[in-house]
Amino acid sequence: MKNPPTAIKQMLVLACALSSLYAIASTATIPLAATASAASINADVRVTSVPPNVTQIRCCFKDYDTQNYADADCRNADSNTPYSPSGGKPYDMTCNITITDINGYQDMDGGWVNVTWHHTGTPWNSVQDNDVLYANNTCQKQTGSESGVTVTYGCTITRIKYWADAGNWTLLANLSDSEKAGTPGKGHFLISNITSIWESSAIDFGSMAPGTNGSQWQPGVVSVNATTNNTGNTIIDIEVASSSNNMACTIGTIPIQNIKYDTSYQKTIGPAPPTGACGQLSSTLEWSASCTPFGLPDCTDTCPGLTYNSIKNTHWGIIIPSFGVGGTCTHTLTIIGVQG
Repeated sequence: MKNPPTAIKQMLVLACALSSLYAIASTATIPLAATASAASINADVRVTSVPPNVTQIRCCFKDYDTQNYADADCRNADSNTPYSPSGGKPYDMTCNITITDINGYQDMDGGWVNVTWHHTGTPWNSVQDNDVLYANNTCQKQTGSESGVTVTYGCTITRIKYWADAGNWTLLANLSDSEKAGTPGKGHFLISNITSIWESSAIDFGSMAPGTNGSQWQPGVVSVNATTNNTGNTIIDIEVASSSNNMACTIGTIPIQNIKYDTSYQKTIGPAPPTGACGQLSSTLEWSASCTPFGLPDCTDTCPGLTYNSIKNTHWGIIIPSFGVGGTCTHTLTIIGVQG
């Protein structure tokens, strides 16, 4: 056989090569895809409890026998706006304590808040005293006040005595959430000095003859009592004055200078002080410089006595002119309390 042409040779070589590749491919192993599987694991973290703290204190005040709190008598802590209690009446206070717990307001479930109202000069943990310290251990969560990380508690203290000391007072709020006690919160409030008195209704000298002095029952001395009750929260002095220059009678008049007074019982009417009564009535509001300052203290703590007031008497007498007067004589005089 003659040699084939070159082109045929090339085709034979290619056919042999393809035959060899087919043989190799037919004997190779083709890998299969792997079967997928899933596993679940937990991720845990413990968020620590952060103590709550007080972020706002707002208090309102009122007389105990007034039904509602007035907006004018409400103030935020440290506002330096004083509250002036009424003389002779206890007063109530109610406070909203806003608590922030960054774990969420729910953390206060199972917690508590209580408050102590104390004069700033008295330690909060002292024994309760009507002059300087009151406590409330039953503050209540205000339903509907919960929001995010805040909640408000209401705390009320009733019948604070009118003689509780004036000056700077502190409302201390102690608190805890369900796990940890918080940092106590403090708010300061001012209570005004109150000068207030209650006075007996009349000074009755009885039936006296022209030319006599003193009173029907004890001639020659000041012995008719006028009772002054201190119904404020500070020591008081008093001043007295007449409504006119004369005491009007059915017949004639009696000069008001004929009405004498003293803080000592049964001082004589005639002689000048210090032997005689120290003061005489005038149309000017005053307390005679010859008299001892009245100096009536306010009540303290439980203030013993049926009236629960601090009480002191002034003693009075009158000089009846020898002629020109008769019948019933009446007159109005004024007694006021001033801070002593």
